[in-house]
Amino acid sequence: MTKYNVILCGPVGSGKTSSLRTVPGPLFVIATEPGIESILDHANNIEGGTPWAKARHWAFIPPADPDWSTMIDNANKLNKFTQEQLMKMPGVNRQDYTQFISVLNTCANLKCDICGEKFGAMDHLGPEWTVAVDGLSGLSTMSMDLVAGGKPVKTQADWGSAMDNVERLVMKWTGSTKCNFVLVSHLDREYDELTGGTKLMVSTLGRKLAPRIPRFFDEVVYCHRACTEFFWSSTEANVDTKVRRLPFSDKIKPDFGQLK
Repeated sequence: MTKYNVILCGPVGSGKTSSLRTVPGPLFVIATEPGIESILDHANNIEGGTPWAKARHWAFIPPADPDWSTMIDNANKLNKFTQEQLMKMPGVNRQDYTQFISVLNTCANLKCDICGEKFGAMDHLGPEWTVAVDGLSGLSTMSMDLVAGGKPVKTQADWGSAMDNVERLVMKWTGSTKCNFVLVSHLDREYDELTGGTKLMVSTLGRKLAPRIPRFFDEVVYCHRACTEFFWSSTEANVDTKVRRLPFSDKIKPDFGQLK
């Protein structure tokens, strides 16, 4: 088996997460957004098939949930201090914003929320496995929270550190693991410095990071819906897509089986 790295990008309701049902081997999803349990059925060693052939596991890492006192304190700071003063403040309540560290801990020891099974470090999994992160937007928020905590105004240094966190983690996922890797992402319209126009790119921190993310991946596909049917596209206009194994088409069947 040959490892593949895939980005599934598209708007809400375009079938990004639900297409993970078609992953042919064992799958572990690191979810940064709620709802994975309503989309993907948990299964462990399905009877009648190859062991682990249809195993489905996940860990949900919720976003930061500051208490009311923290939110009130932040609001008071916004009301009392100037933008310049706010930018000079150190990270606020950073001890309450450690979700990015939780993502790293999960990668170091994958443990299913449902059955409690542990699968070890992500980079110890073989090519029969697929690990998916759903999604990049939540991960990006967690990275900024790690750097700035609840600070209401971020500095350029905060942005740079948070972007670097995300890029280094994506490099680890795509380059230092033997398992297949899938990243689910929303889209933002960003300025394309090469063409001088705008493109829809993966939604992450800052306009500098978004165009760098696809270079680590084999396939960057746009997910879309036509009435009741769902498709992948490698030819969508004004979307930053990329394919190596998939065909050039706007109506690719959303099935991971064709990547093997």
